[in-house]
Amino acid sequence: MADRRHLIFINYRGSDQNWATELVYARMTAAFGVDAVFKAGNAIRVGEAFPPVLRRQAAGCPVMLACIGPGWLTAGPPGGPRSLDAPDDWVRREIAISLQAGNHVVPLLIGNHDEVAVPAADSVPEEIRAMVERQAWRIAPGAGLDVTFPMLVDRLAELVPELAERRTGTPRRPRGAEPAAENTAALLSRTLDDVDHYGDW
Repeated sequence: MADRRHLIFINYRGSDQNWATELVYARMTAAFGVDAVFKAGNAIRVGEAFPPVLRRQAAGCPVMLACIGPGWLTAGPPGGPRSLDAPDDWVRREIAISLQAGNHVVPLLIGNHDEVAVPAADSVPEEIRAMVERQAWRIAPGAGLDVTFPMLVDRLAELVPELAERRTGTPRRPRGAEPAAENTAALLSRTLDDVDHYGDW
C-alpha cells in the first residue's frame, strides 16, 4: 500500500518527554488534519516493516519537527554509549535523511531555557550537524502553550503552502494580532522570551 502524502514528520525519542511529543502530534493534527502529520508510533501498523516507511516519510515530508527534550542528547542504555552515536539510531537517521532531502528541519525544544537548549555542533554526529544551525522553536509547559502552538502553526503554514491549504479550525491570525486571552500582553511577552530565534523564518 502506498504511503499517504504527509507534510509534517514528528521525529522523537520515546524515552525523552514522550507526553510532549503526543501533545505536539495532537496540536499538529488538530491544525492540519490527521493525514498531514506522520508520527511513527501513531502511523505504522502492527507487524509492518518500519524501515522503508520511515525512510520514505522522512525524505518526503517537507517539514520535520525534531523534538529535543532534556534527555535527547545523552539518552542511551545504562552504562552504555549514547544512542545518538549509533549509526543505526533511528532518531539520528531520520534527521539525516530529512536534511539530505532538503526539507525544513525545525529543532523543537521541549522544556524551559534551563532544561534544554539547541545542542552544540560538536556534540552531535556530523551527518546531522546542519540541524543545529536551523531556526529553533520552544514549547515550554504552562499557560504559554496556548500561544506558542498557534504561533508555530502560523509559521509552518507560511513555510509550506500546502499546509496552509490543509489548515483546519480557527482561521490564521494575522501576524502581530493579539490572541484573545486574559492578560494577553504579559503572556505573549513571556512566551516570546521562550521562543528561540537564531534567524528569520
